[in-house]
Amino acid sequence: MFPISSSKRISSVCIGFKREKIPFLDREEEKNNVNSWEQSLLDDFDINLAAELMELSVLAYYDNPEPNLEKLGYEMLLFFNQDDTDTQGFVTRRQNKLVVAFRGTTTFKDLLLDLQMILTKYPWQEMENEKIKVHKGFLTGYESVREQIHSVIADFRKKKDITLFVTGHSLGAALATIAACDLAHIDNFPVVMYNFASPKVGNQEFVDFFVKSVRTFYRVEMKGDPVPLFPLMIGYKHIPHLVFIDENGEIVVNPPMFEQVDEKIDDITSTLLGKAADIHDHHYYLKILNVAKEKMKNANV
Repeated sequence: MFPISSSKRISSVCIGFKREKIPFLDREEEKNNVNSWEQSLLDDFDINLAAELMELSVLAYYDNPEPNLEKLGYEMLLFFNQDDTDTQGFVTRRQNKLVVAFRGTTTFKDLLLDLQMILTKYPWQEMENEKIKVHKGFLTGYESVREQIHSVIADFRKKKDITLFVTGHSLGAALATIAACDLAHIDNFPVVMYNFASPKVGNQEFVDFFVKSVRTFYRVEMKGDPVPLFPLMIGYKHIPHLVFIDENGEIVVNPPMFEQVDEKIDDITSTLLGKAADIHDHHYYLKILNVAKEKMKNANV
C-alpha cells in the first residue's frame, strides 16, 4: 500500500492505495462498527472493487438488469425509472453490501438535465448554509428518486454490518456524487463512492461538505475522456481523489497537476479527432478496468 496523498502510478505492482483520513461529522460510533475487513475496504483504492462497481454501472443502463445482477449474486431491491426526469438505476444487495447505481445520459430528458447547469442550493443537512451549491439538473434528477431510495435503505439502518456503495457513469456519476453526500448522513452507514467519467457537480463549498460527509470516494477518469471537463462555467469544482486510467490499464492515483493538465490536453485532442464518444462509453470503461484488474492479478501470482 502507498499513501494516496502522494501521486502513485500502478502498472503491475500493487492492488490498492491507502488514502489520507477524511474527517467525519461526529460519527465515532460508525467507525467503531466497522470490522477489520471493511476498514481495509473503506480505506484503499481497490481495482477489483472498481471493476465490479463499473459493471454495476453498466447494468444501470439496462431496462431489466435483474437477470444479470442475479448472475453476479446480487438481489434486486429496487429498480427506478422516473417518468418526469428519466432518472434510472437500482438498489441491490449481496450479503452485507448495499449498492445504489445510476444510469448515465441515454434519453432526451437526461440531456435536458445535463443542460440545466445553473448552480442551485444543496437542500439537505446543511440547509442553513446558502453557499453549498450543486448543478440544478443533477439535483433535480436525484431528487426525483430520492424518496424511493431512502425508503429501501431505511430497512437496513439497524444492521451494523452493512456498507453502502454508490456508483454511476457519466450523468450517473454526478447523481451518485449527490446521492453519496446525502446518504452518508443515514445512521450507521459507512458510504463508499466510486464514480466513473463524472462531470463537475458543485462548487467548492459543496466539495468541502462532500469530503466531510462521505467515508471513502474515488473519481475514475479515462485518459482522453472530455466529459469530466464540464461544466465549463465558473464556480464548478471537482471532488478530489482522482484516478486516471489509460488504454493499457495503467492507473495513476492523485496525479500531480502537470499530469492532469497533460491529460486534459489529451481529452481535448480526442474530442477534436472524434474519438471522445468511444472513450467515454461505459462499455469501454468496463473493458479497460478489467484489463487493469487482470494485470494486477497476474502481477501478484
